[in-house]
Amino acid sequence: LKTNKVCPAKDDLKELAKELSLQVAGANPSYVDRTAIPNDVIEKEKDIVKKQMEGQKKPPEVLEKIATGKLKQFYEMNCLIDQPHVRDASGKTKVQNLVEAVSKKNDVTIDVVRFERFRIGGS
Repeated sequence: LKTNKVCPAKDDLKELAKELSLQVAGANPSYVDRTAIPNDVIEKEKDIVKKQMEGQKKPPEVLEKIATGKLKQFYEMNCLIDQPHVRDASGKTKVQNLVEAVSKKNDVTIDVVRFERFRIGGS
């Protein structure tokens, strides 16, 4: 986590860091946010969607719009900030909402800049 100034409530930052850790462990995101995804990965995802839609005889520009729309699901699965919070069964609260709430409460700007996930055992 990176802040623009010292956060007055360090306990809030610790709690946010804990929630983000649980999110990373539970949801296994690949990227922090959309800007971290390489263009070739996005293009590959778009191509997959386009191939799935080929039989529908839609114009290429329509297929492009559909593919872009389907990327939202990809982002929700792979981008930490876009993921539904693991503790919210309704799926309405995104990780971004948690970060924004702590930012607003403490009048600081909080950015999630990176994470690392360690896995022990298994394949």
